[in-house]
Amino acid sequence: MAPLGGPETGLTAIRAFIAQFADPEGWLAQRRGCLVCLAASVARAYEAELTQAVFGHVDGLRRAFLGAFEHARVAGKLAAGRDPEALADYRIGAMIGLMTMARSPIAAASLQHLVLGVLDHFDHLTTEKSGK
Repeated sequence: MAPLGGPETGLTAIRAFIAQFADPEGWLAQRRGCLVCLAASVARAYEAELTQAVFGHVDGLRRAFLGAFEHARVAGKLAAGRDPEALADYRIGAMIGLMTMARSPIAAASLQHLVLGVLDHFDHLTTEKSGK
């Protein structure tokens, strides 16, 4: 989950984490997706033990997002009225959708558009002139 792991993690780290998925030379070129995210999207079909393991990973990513949003709020870098819990949940939904779509035959440009849309939304969360 790098770069989301540290106690001082904030908006810059979240943006960098998400932006890596828009790189046409990196992740987009490989298009492997994530089996954990794919399993999370259909978890009700699995046994309880597997579902628990899958959601353990998803919850870890959510906690990393939430911690970063909380840190940004405390530092005064998150725009007023933004709810860190809701923002973390939105990012988890976007990541599960992106990783599930990545395993489909959808065009790489469509995946890149999804990531850029999430980043555009993200850039409006900050109190700074640019979230980049």
